[in-house]
Amino acid sequence: CTLSAPCRTFATAIANTLPGGEVIVLDSAGYGAATITQSVSIIAPAGIYAGLSVFTGDGITIATPGLNVVLRGLAITGLGGQNGIAFLQGANLIVDRCQISSMADNGIAIFAPGSRTSISDSEITAAANSGVHADAVLGTVEVAVERTRFVRSQWGICVRQGARATARPARNRMRARRGQFLRVPIRADARPLPQRQGRRRKWISER
Repeated sequence: CTLSAPCRTFATAIANTLPGGEVIVLDSAGYGAATITQSVSIIAPAGIYAGLSVFTGDGITIATPGLNVVLRGLAITGLGGQNGIAFLQGANLIVDRCQISSMADNGIAIFAPGSRTSISDSEITAAANSGVHADAVLGTVEVAVERTRFVRSQWGICVRQGARATARPARNRMRARRGQFLRVPIRADARPLPQRQGRRRKWISER
């Protein structure tokens, strides 16, 4: 994938990117669901619509141990799909400036043992279950949520079985023991989110 001959889907762009590289969205379009098996950053600069329509399963799946993944500026829409982002295995996940809507289960589902997830400047709307669901089935799971809006989901954040979450700017800390659920309901006073500019390196396009 090059600037003159960009890839058409996230899956193709990731397959043509070296581990630790960057996939940069050039044009507004839909780019399809993807399973991430290497460390990578997927970035849509401000003003570019990088859409994923999720008809079944999960929109973005991260299921390889030790990965560092950045998702910035994506718009994930559920059309029958379960989770917008499923973090099943990996080390670190950053979700920034993303919009996730209408998922049949969770906006972001986090199960990766020993992982850390940072969610900032994002909006998660109309998830049938939780905006963010963190479940430490094995090991520990840490989640930090900052300047993120939850709208019309059953729960804003659900923390289960040893997972730990921090929500800012309120700086609420939640930690669940084994077999215990902690849930944060939707708040009605969320504010609009600021926009931030992305970076560049590997290119994809609607062409």
